[in-house]
Amino acid sequence: MLQSLYDLVDMFWIGRISPAAVAGVTLFSAFMAVFLVINDIIGISSISLISQNYGKGDLKATTVAVEQTISFKVVIAIISSIILLIFLTPLLQFFSSDHNVIQAGKDYGIIRLLFLPFFFASYSVNTSLRNIGDPKMPMYFMVGSAIANMVLDPILMFDTVPILGIPGFGMGIKGAAVATVISTIIAFTWGLYLLFSNRYSIKISWKGLFTMVPKVDKLLITIGLPTGMDGILRSLASFIIIKLVATYGTSAITVAGIGSRFLGLALTMSFGLEVGAASLVGKFLGENSIEESKKTVKLTVLYTTLIGALISLLFFIKPEMLMKLLIEDLDVIALGKTMLQIMAPGIFVFCSAIGMFSAFSGSGYNKPFIYICIISSWLVEVPYFFVVVKLLHLPINFMWIGYSLGSITYALVTYYYYRRGEWIYNRVI
Repeated sequence: MLQSLYDLVDMFWIGRISPAAVAGVTLFSAFMAVFLVINDIIGISSISLISQNYGKGDLKATTVAVEQTISFKVVIAIISSIILLIFLTPLLQFFSSDHNVIQAGKDYGIIRLLFLPFFFASYSVNTSLRNIGDPKMPMYFMVGSAIANMVLDPILMFDTVPILGIPGFGMGIKGAAVATVISTIIAFTWGLYLLFSNRYSIKISWKGLFTMVPKVDKLLITIGLPTGMDGILRSLASFIIIKLVATYGTSAITVAGIGSRFLGLALTMSFGLEVGAASLVGKFLGENSIEESKKTVKLTVLYTTLIGALISLLFFIKPEMLMKLLIEDLDVIALGKTMLQIMAPGIFVFCSAIGMFSAFSGSGYNKPFIYICIISSWLVEVPYFFVVVKLLHLPINFMWIGYSLGSITYALVTYYYYRRGEWIYNRVI
């Protein structure tokens, strides 16, 4: 929830600049999603690797897994940032001809990319702490980081800080990126310090962070590879979809960006529970406690479904209020109101599916993610969007239906693979 708060606060203040600024950040986020897939591959692998070693009581192997996860993430982030810095401008120009949108995407994106290693590594610090039995500290990190972000955003972005009326730094959209960077570095530094301390049963070392362990590194790549393929396929599908959305103009991109932030609120809260549950599933499987693993997944599904139901209800009955929180443009508000209402049913069922993900992530049985994505994104969403835009030339509101159709399909296929039960017998160590 706090991670989503980051995005919503950023979008709230960015929306006060212009719809073009929102559109620029939306496009950058779409590009960044492709490289976040690599982060996710290592992250998903680390969940089952760390938690199952911890469940077995092998603290040495647990420590090595934590060290290698953090180091690997930093290396991957450096490579990713270099690649995206090279191609950022051409990509923005491909998706939009609006100069203001392109400039906003560059101003925001370049700063975020320069500090990408801190973002990737901070995810691993949080995952490591959860998997060794301390989920509270990552929450505290996010609380402190979110508060810092909320305070810094208006101070850095505007010449005069809203409400307070005091002088600000006037950095515009760059200020939003800088605020997020500073907030993330605070959380990362805090977490890294704890992993170096004697607070836990494991303690990382600088030597371990700078030593490659091929056996562990191979597992970090291979365990989560199916999930990575899912992410790549979904990102490519999103590329096609956002390109089709862009044919309706800058306002359409802006609406899609705002919608993704609200969607992120529902999904991130659910994914937060799923990540915690995956750590428990991995621990129980490491202990060979099958029934406890099943109970964990079922309870998680219950909670994520409730979250989806509440968010969906809010989308349906208060869409205009939600849009006004992040944007002042009346045309964008009107367009976004309909979008949120149409997307509501899909959010409900998608959140249910997220609860089942804990079975796959905790056990390391991640192959279903590929099949789920191919069916929902490439056999349902992309064809639907293409027909609506290119063949039938329907109004933009018909596009939003595609998101719900994809989400419903995603949930049904996820349930099928969960019920097959192959995850119960899968182990990574």
